[in-house]
Amino acid sequence: MASVLVAGGAALGEGPGGAQDGPETVLRAYVQATLSTNDSAAAATVTCREPNLTSMQDWQLDLSQRRQRFALPALAADVTSYQSVATGRRVNATADVAVTLMTNGQPQERVTRPFRFTLVSENGWKVCGAAPTE
Repeated sequence: MASVLVAGGAALGEGPGGAQDGPETVLRAYVQATLSTNDSAAAATVTCREPNLTSMQDWQLDLSQRRQRFALPALAADVTSYQSVATGRRVNATADVAVTLMTNGQPQERVTRPFRFTLVSENGWKVCGAAPTE
């Protein structure tokens, strides 16, 4: 299996998704942990106490099932076109989530979906909500 971007494994305050990181970095860490690596422990470190992330979790499940059923190659996920508005301890953001099929480390096919995200400050920024915008 090819290498993919990895955002998991960092302790709070270290690396992507740490306690000192801004909302965009935390969102990238969440998306990569959820869609690229299926690392629920890493995703949990950047998720708020009471999240509403069903749409991302459903997409992750769909991607996992397709990868198994069709023997698809590795996935790399990223956030593009990030825009946000901060209001105190809350950030409302829009971004495109791009998932790229990888074979031998080379991109093969890319799917992009627009999402609306909510991030809150809970001992560092945490992803709290996600919903597709189309």
